[in-house]
Amino acid sequence: MLSHLGACSSYSEVLLFEQSASFSPSNHIKPKSAFCQFTFDNADFNSRTIDGFHTIHIMGGIEAVTPKTAVESCPLIERIKRPTKTDGRSEGSANTIMS
Repeated sequence: MLSHLGACSSYSEVLLFEQSASFSPSNHIKPKSAFCQFTFDNADFNSRTIDGFHTIHIMGGIEAVTPKTAVESCPLIERIKRPTKTDGRSEGSANTIMS
C-alpha cells in the first residue's frame, strides 16, 4: 500500500536493487591506515519448541572501519535490466505450433 502511495519502493524494486548490489564491486579499505573490527551476533526464533523443529537460527555481521577516510568508495551501483518474458528464447522457438 505504501508503495502505491509513493512512500517506499515496491518489493520487486527492492529485489532488483539487491541483485544489482550483488554484482557491484565492494568498497576498498586502505590496509595500513585503518582499524577494522568485525562484529557478529546470532538470533534464534522459536527456539523453545517442544520437538526442536521449525526453528530458525540466523547469524549476521558487520565490519566497522575507522577513520572514514580509510574507505575508498566504489562507484555507483549499476542497475541491471529487468528480465523480460522473451529473454533467452529465439524468435518462434517456443511459441510456434507445428502443423
